Amino acid sequence: MRWVIDETLAGWRTGQQLDLAAAMKKLGLQIAGRLLFGLEDFSDATEVAEAFQEWLDDYVRINFAQTLPLDLSASQYKDWPAAGERLEVLLRNLIRKRRATLSDDQRDVMAFLLRA
Repeated sequence: MRWVIDETLAGWRTGQQLDLAAAMKKLGLQIAGRLLFGLEDFSDATEVAEAFQEWLDDYVRINFAQTLPLDLSASQYKDWPAAGERLEVLLRNLIRKRRATLSDDQRDVMAFLLRA
C-alpha cells in the first residue's frame, strides 16, 4: 500500500493548500478499496463510499430523532431503506465484476471470500 501513499504525496507541492480531511478520506478509500476489493479503478469505490455515507447519515438522523422528541417527516424515514437498497445494488455489482476477473494470484479480502 506504500505506493498508494507515495502516489498521493507526489501530487502535493510545497506551499500548496489542500483540504486535508478530504485528502485523507480519499487516501483511506483507496487503501480500503485495494485491500478489501482489489480495486485498481476507484470510481466504483467512490460511488460505494458515497452510498454508504448517505445510508449512514440517514441512520444517524433517525436514531437521533428517536432519542429526542423530534418529528421527522415520513419521507426521511423512507430515505433510509432506499439508501440501503442503493448500497446493496452497488455492492452486488462490485462483487459481480470482481467474480468475472477473479484469479488465483489476487490477495485482497474479496478474492479470498469469493474463492472460499
